[in-house]
Amino acid sequence: MPSYTLTAIAAATVDPLHLISDAAEESVVGIALFSCNVAEPRIDFSLFCSVLEHGDRSDTLIAWLDRHLPPTGIIAGYALDEQILPAIRRLPGWQRSTAIRALAGFAPRPTIDLRGLDEEGRLTPFAEACAGMNMPASRRDAQDRFIDWTFSRSASVLHALQTDVLATFKLVLHQIRTRTALGAEVDARLQPALESWLTASDLPAAQIHRSFAA
Repeated sequence: MPSYTLTAIAAATVDPLHLISDAAEESVVGIALFSCNVAEPRIDFSLFCSVLEHGDRSDTLIAWLDRHLPPTGIIAGYALDEQILPAIRRLPGWQRSTAIRALAGFAPRPTIDLRGLDEEGRLTPFAEACAGMNMPASRRDAQDRFIDWTFSRSASVLHALQTDVLATFKLVLHQIRTRTALGAEVDARLQPALESWLTASDLPAAQIHRSFAA
């Protein structure tokens, strides 16, 4: 197989407007990236997360994303076009971001917009989609995260991000396995390599995912 990179993205959003109205305008306070780089004979994984602290400039997340998103390869996210991109585009400075151009499909690289639909054609919430695949995911919604973030519980936001970006990556592998000709590659190499990485990692999020795979 040729060399390639597969990156999953997850975003932590907060909803400050829920306290004063029924309107919803979620703002990003954290981003996670989980990448798999295949370069024969190695398979390497990397997990990067960033959460805004109180007093941080919100445009620092855009700069962080520009630095950490791999320059090549496939990018995948759950409801990437419907939820993740609109939320990130509320951050200042997104217009000049090379990473945002890549996520939006303007750069010459493929993106995967993962999405599940219910019987009425509505988007299935991420946690429900993961539960249907027997995968762990954060159950904290934007209002819960607003409370965590307001009281500087950044560790809670970080843990949720790590849990969700690992679940996103697993959803990508499932889609590749079931919908492309690369199913054998996933089963023979990527899935075992991921399980080994989860076993070696001391992150609580990795331990949760490992326990679901047991």
